[in-house]
Amino acid sequence: MSVEIFASNYRGFRDLRLSMDRNLFLVGDNSSGKSSILHLIGYVYSSELLGPPKLDERHAYDPFDFFSPYFDYADVTIGYLSREKKTFGARVITLQKAKDFNPPVVKIFTTIYGTSRITLLRKSTGSIWFKVSVVKRNLAVSDLEAIQSERTGFKKLELDEDDNLEEDEGLNSPGLPYTIMRQFNVDEETAGRIVRGSGMGFLPSAIHSGPLRGLPARFYTFERKYKTTGAHFASMWHDMQKDNNAEALQIVRQFGRESLLFEDLNVERVSKKIPNSPLIVTVKKRGKEFLLNQVGVGISQVIPVIIESVFTRQTSTNVVMLLQQPELHLHPIAQAALGEFLFKMSESGLRYVVETHSDFLIDRFRSNIRERESTVGATILFCENREDGNYCHPIGVNSRGELENPPDNYKDFFVNELMRTMF
Repeated sequence: MSVEIFASNYRGFRDLRLSMDRNLFLVGDNSSGKSSILHLIGYVYSSELLGPPKLDERHAYDPFDFFSPYFDYADVTIGYLSREKKTFGARVITLQKAKDFNPPVVKIFTTIYGTSRITLLRKSTGSIWFKVSVVKRNLAVSDLEAIQSERTGFKKLELDEDDNLEEDEGLNSPGLPYTIMRQFNVDEETAGRIVRGSGMGFLPSAIHSGPLRGLPARFYTFERKYKTTGAHFASMWHDMQKDNNAEALQIVRQFGRESLLFEDLNVERVSKKIPNSPLIVTVKKRGKEFLLNQVGVGISQVIPVIIESVFTRQTSTNVVMLLQQPELHLHPIAQAALGEFLFKMSESGLRYVVETHSDFLIDRFRSNIRERESTVGATILFCENREDGNYCHPIGVNSRGELENPPDNYKDFFVNELMRTMF
């Protein structure tokens, strides 16, 4: 599967294009757009873009998640195109900032599957217009941007009592695209492929793991539910231990040894006699057992990333893990070991998008590509903040682990600092 994500006027980026076919490392100064790119990918892989196209005024994201003062809060366009074998799908959405603190308004929504296309357009008067057409199969991002900017050839939507739309949804009903396509005698099967085919199942799923995790606790709740604090790792590891998952145990212990963080990790119920008994997490270090809240915070911050990676690799397919500063609170030795871990997980099928400030992590990943002559792909996205907004420079990593055409200023700070401290 080949996926390309693009956006315009999004946060600090006037124009942004991302190839999602390789592991991505997001680097750059603070406020240069790294987190914005991470959130953009998460939005595309898990938002309204995956549902039936509709002009919904109750868009789920906060208005400030999209619009930027760099561009005077101009309309934001976000989209993707995806190819798998002979199948092609694309979706493009244009959002308009609403007044005050209301959610943004979906102004234009285009969905394409194969050579069939439908676009919904909301005019300033509030009326809904639409366009159904045939497009060429080998579309590029520039073609999708041109389609999204079209304003001719549209037909005003006129509904009558025979149109079976959900009353509480009205023009935002998921059935709206079907109603439109029936006017063009598009059969239900083809209509369904246009509406659903380029959404769910056509893109990878995403797991977002941020840096602001909960502090290490003495007890963890035993429930198999995702938590933004990362606390669900305890239930995951408990289950893998109970199943005597030898591969998972070996991978986690190896990371613990190489990072010098721990020798073993254990999760047990407080009482086996009590249903859903709380869990206790202990780590073995220098031959002694410690509660998780008795060791350095770096261990409790990185363990959820490790456990969730191992669990996801064994239970899911076509998943991209979005990691935000996973090296937070880690010593350089542990940062390098984390790069080693991410590489091994990538070799076995996982893909990552990693926002990081760690050269140690990236360099260890690159050195593995060279030493193992691996086909694992990686691209470094170097982000910069300038007076007129943010810019993103893709830097390829070749089969020898070398950087391809990095900007002249990519290593300026590190080289200057090295020269300054050589005395």
